[in-house]
Amino acid sequence: MVLAVAVLVLVLPSSVLAQVKTFNFSWYTECQSRSGASANQANAGLATLTPSASGGWQLHFSGPGAATGSADVSPTDASGASSVQNISMPNVCNLPSAAPTPFLYMSSFTDPAGFSFESIFQGGGERLLAIGAAARTTVVSTITSPANGATVSGSTTVAAATSGVIAGVPLSYHLLVDGREVSAASSVTGQASASWDSRTVGDGAHTLRVAVTDAFGSQLALGEITVTVANGGGTTTPPPTTGALGVAMTSPHNGDTVSGTSWVVIWVNGGTTGASYTYTLQLDGQTVATASTTSTGPVSMAWNTRAFLNGTHTLSATVRDNAGKTGSAKLGVLIKN
Repeated sequence: MVLAVAVLVLVLPSSVLAQVKTFNFSWYTECQSRSGASANQANAGLATLTPSASGGWQLHFSGPGAATGSADVSPTDASGASSVQNISMPNVCNLPSAAPTPFLYMSSFTDPAGFSFESIFQGGGERLLAIGAAARTTVVSTITSPANGATVSGSTTVAAATSGVIAGVPLSYHLLVDGREVSAASSVTGQASASWDSRTVGDGAHTLRVAVTDAFGSQLALGEITVTVANGGGTTTPPPTTGALGVAMTSPHNGDTVSGTSWVVIWVNGGTTGASYTYTLQLDGQTVATASTTSTGPVSMAWNTRAFLNGTHTLSATVRDNAGKTGSAKLGVLIKN
């Protein structure tokens, strides 16, 4: 098969996505560098499709180790078509991306069983062929210990298992107690555990959740149980009044490229009932936007990337409620204007 021009065909999920769609994903690349070296590589992992601030979608995928890739998908037009741009795929020739210009795909916009694409970029002595195929999967997070409804005391091991993901894909496990994150760990085995000191909360019923996220910070699954804490009354360490907010940025993702006016989507949990929140967005420690609201998310904040030099920067979001609780999150972005 001879491909002389860039071609991209995608069949992707439904009209307006309200949540992360997950897929088991396999991809293959053939590449040739400017020096004439050529190689090929096959891999498999996890792909997610998430709504973007522009009204379209972001496609991200990750495999074993540090293998990651991404693409931007525009909102649909009246004919049901969208443009797919900026496809970046891992390849052993270290070429930056394939299909740098827009290409159309047609979709019926019903939730499909999967999607596929084929893309080729060549020019200046470089060539990159990228092929991908995905099948829809449901990622499930289950707390395997303690049992739902169990009575716990002292130091308690909380264990969780994840299904629906190809083995070897790195995932992060976040343990939350009554909505407040108390630990986080990474694992490639589909299982993780953490030690939780139940004496840091009062006796009685409490909710344990394990949120599973991918390499880009997208939440894939949430396991939940209720336990009864019985330590004889009181707490050994009161829950903190500051640093107790869980803050997450769901757009952009860590490592994303941003340009022009960029929108950041922020969520908060663990706040005081009825509280108001002050959101502060900073780039490399410089405040670029602030907002005050009673909403815990999604809160969208815009900032001007053109006020900063092209290159890699650290984007951080800090939230404080009127009870004094605070929390923050940060990620890296690449400004390219």
